Amino acid sequence: MIMKRLSLFISVLVLFSGLSAQNITISGYIVCDGTRDRIPDTEVIETNSGIGTTSNEYGFYKLKIPSGDSAIISVSHVAYKAVKYVISAHKNLHLDIVLTPGYILKEVTIRDTSRTIIERRLEAGTIYLPISQINKINSVSGEPDILRVLQLTPGVGSGNEGSAGIYVRGGGSEQNLYLIDGVALYGVNHLGRFMSVFDAESVESVELIKGGFPANYGNRLSSVLDVKLKEGNKEMLRGNFTLGLINTKISLQGPISSGKTAYMFSARRFMYDLILYPASTAFLDDQIAGYTFYDLNMKLNHYMNDKNSLSFVSYHGNDKLNILTYNTNSSGGTNRIGLGWGNKMLSLGWNHLYGDRIKSQVNLSFVNYSSSNMSASLSNIEDVYSKGKYKSKSGISDLMLKADFDYRIWKKSFIKAGISSTLYTCKPFSYSYFSSINDSIIADSYLNAETINTVGNSIYLLGELYAGKYLSANTGFRMTGYFTGKKVYWEPEPRVLLMLRIPKVFTVKAGYSVMYQNIIGITGSDTDISIETWLNSTELVPPSRSVQYDVGLARSFNEGMCELSVEAYYKEMSNLTMLKPGVDFGAIYSNWEYLVEKNGLGKSKGVELFLNKTRGRSTGFISYTLSRTTRQFENINNGEEFLYRFDKTHSFNIVFTYNLKDNVNLSANWVFASGSPISIPTDVIYTPENEPAFIYDGINNYRMKDYHRLDLGINFIKSTKWGEKTLSFSIYNVYNRQNPYFYFMDFNYEQSRYLLKQQSLFPFMPAVSYSINFNKVSIAEGIEQYKTTKAEWLSNSSRNNIGLQFNKWMGYGDGWNIYVFAARYGYGIKKYLRVGAEFSGFVRERMRNEIQINPNLNFGVFARGKICKLKYLHPFVETSFYYSYNYFVREDEPDYIEHKYISGYIAPGVTLNLAKGGLNFDIFYKFSPHEMIDGRKSVITWRICLNF
Repeated sequence: MIMKRLSLFISVLVLFSGLSAQNITISGYIVCDGTRDRIPDTEVIETNSGIGTTSNEYGFYKLKIPSGDSAIISVSHVAYKAVKYVISAHKNLHLDIVLTPGYILKEVTIRDTSRTIIERRLEAGTIYLPISQINKINSVSGEPDILRVLQLTPGVGSGNEGSAGIYVRGGGSEQNLYLIDGVALYGVNHLGRFMSVFDAESVESVELIKGGFPANYGNRLSSVLDVKLKEGNKEMLRGNFTLGLINTKISLQGPISSGKTAYMFSARRFMYDLILYPASTAFLDDQIAGYTFYDLNMKLNHYMNDKNSLSFVSYHGNDKLNILTYNTNSSGGTNRIGLGWGNKMLSLGWNHLYGDRIKSQVNLSFVNYSSSNMSASLSNIEDVYSKGKYKSKSGISDLMLKADFDYRIWKKSFIKAGISSTLYTCKPFSYSYFSSINDSIIADSYLNAETINTVGNSIYLLGELYAGKYLSANTGFRMTGYFTGKKVYWEPEPRVLLMLRIPKVFTVKAGYSVMYQNIIGITGSDTDISIETWLNSTELVPPSRSVQYDVGLARSFNEGMCELSVEAYYKEMSNLTMLKPGVDFGAIYSNWEYLVEKNGLGKSKGVELFLNKTRGRSTGFISYTLSRTTRQFENINNGEEFLYRFDKTHSFNIVFTYNLKDNVNLSANWVFASGSPISIPTDVIYTPENEPAFIYDGINNYRMKDYHRLDLGINFIKSTKWGEKTLSFSIYNVYNRQNPYFYFMDFNYEQSRYLLKQQSLFPFMPAVSYSINFNKVSIAEGIEQYKTTKAEWLSNSSRNNIGLQFNKWMGYGDGWNIYVFAARYGYGIKKYLRVGAEFSGFVRERMRNEIQINPNLNFGVFARGKICKLKYLHPFVETSFYYSYNYFVREDEPDYIEHKYISGYIAPGVTLNLAKGGLNFDIFYKFSPHEMIDGRKSVITWRICLNF
């Protein structure tokens, strides 16, 4: 009996002690260092109690453990380095865990860490940088720039200060093959070469090939930049929004049909025009200036079944520069200058698997590059009204159909073959000029250079073969038939790359490549705004050719964490072209073949060293290049060899990134390069009219002073329930080095002689940006509180809607003041759909002398569909059809000119709900086939709307 009572007493004590014991909850997300990707199936264990759990498909974990003074949390995953945390266990804790990629098992593939170690990679002169590393490296714009990061690698030059162009192993920027998902772009720079068109948020991987070229690449001489866009996420919605001093951008990816169709969309816009327009209007009496650019990327992937998939890729980018100047003299007129350039690309692909060993890819693509230059003037002197306008255009497009086939022989060995046909359409030059006085036409001319149509057909075969563990080769042959209509160029291109591995010592790699290029790119000096002209080779201008030899040694250390490569190359180029001295590159007429020097020769040789640390708390690389590049033309520099303008004897770069904490990372890069060659006069003489004439003793006879700078950056990352936020600070040119942008001759009156002066461009430049990343977890958990009930939705979306707008247009208008107006009525027929009618337009009046008026009136109907239901924000897409009527009136003329047409637009936008849904502010981007305002086919506009 006593034993039973004692047992009962002990049981009660245990029960009460158990009831009195408290548990705490530890939860958070497990993410990958650098990429911030969330990691599923990660084991989390509290070692004292042995209680454990695993993270779910979104990387979220939740662990309940007994409270106490401390707890030891052990975190492990098969593809990442294990970590332990010692934490206080007194209260609930939100703990986000960052894992560093570790040793990779054969059956596990992790993005950016699955690459084979360098001594086993069958490649030469190839640079692969993970996006996670690119995102940490600073640039002049304060945001990641792919081309600027590649400038820091060996064998890649940067041109002048601040330029985003790349010059690879002695070649020009026009000799690089820039690919987006296998489709070539022509002009890849914004803002006078200061930024590239590649938005890092939309890019999955970047690979630069400088030598040992595989046979599947062709039609360029110097390098291949292979950029792969993100595939789109088939399972969850993910996105990014970044607000910076330079750009604002957004990217989204997610499923359309779960498991079958995925999309990726990104948009980026340069924002300075929104500041420059009103600022120049307010502070400059005689000038309005503005510049903007945008990039749009879209990718769709549809997985039909296990053997078939379809893909659609689109890129659209454009640059616009406008300067409007008022004449301050008695004419009271205006002058306007406008420049524009941009790319359009569409691609449709079909992938098919024939079995375990054979697969094919068929691709149809269209690319168009165009550039334009416009100037206009208006004046009114003593009732004499005169105007003139000049506009020039050039462009190139190609339509390509290609098919590639892969056959895997055994293990890693495979054979690849392909065939392609490309129709090139080149419009070298077209211009129009109009001049009138008091409506009497003085000149009205138009010249359209003959369109050049050429065809390039190519076929290739390559094999990547592995003979045991130590010897491997990539050999191939490419043949192109280039048809100009009057002549056929047959272009054989043999390629071979051999690799011999000496275990525990190093790997020897040697390559030989022959390359042809049928496209000619012409630009001005590196200080010009980047308007490029692209031309086809003709019977008078043959395709250029290069032969390149590569040899190198490669070795990795610490199980692939550090990689070292040393390479030497020698390249000979022939049939090169360049503008004749004194020729304006913007004046390429129909006889352009006679304005360029032909049959030029080029040589480039160099040695490159690259030490790269790819993993760990600190990452980065050191690169060094010793090189020399020359050019030679029969009629330039007396036929003697001269230094290429982007030759740099020495180039040395250090890039370092360090994770100070799990949520703070630092970056620094130091750049040094020899000065670029330039032509400097050695003497000056004076003409009988006392005008100076400079004398030169050769081309590129002088070097700029050496270039160097230091950049620093820091990123603060905060994880939240809905994703993460990143605040970035960076400083370009920390110690304010006055690097030369260009040199010029300036007359010194005190010394009575000309002196050489330096112009610098980029001083100490700080930048800041704020970025938000979200995914499906954020949609499911983070913004649930912002969703509306059906009743709230109806109350915030009253059936009747009246919209009003009146404002002055912040554009140019060729010397006009432009006032925009709109009035509309809409009726909600469903929760997500509103239809209505609109009366809108604009009125233009002549600036300063107000003698002319030009109204434009639109009458139309519209339909608006809302995408999702939120309390405060309503994304929507609107479409409209309207009748447009405009006329032109002058005070001194009784007649007017009428213009009538039917048009429409499509406009994505967003509504901001105010006053509990009774008042809305709409902002949307209109796209139309017709010009809407100030000659533009796409404009940003707004409305204030009243709901009742």
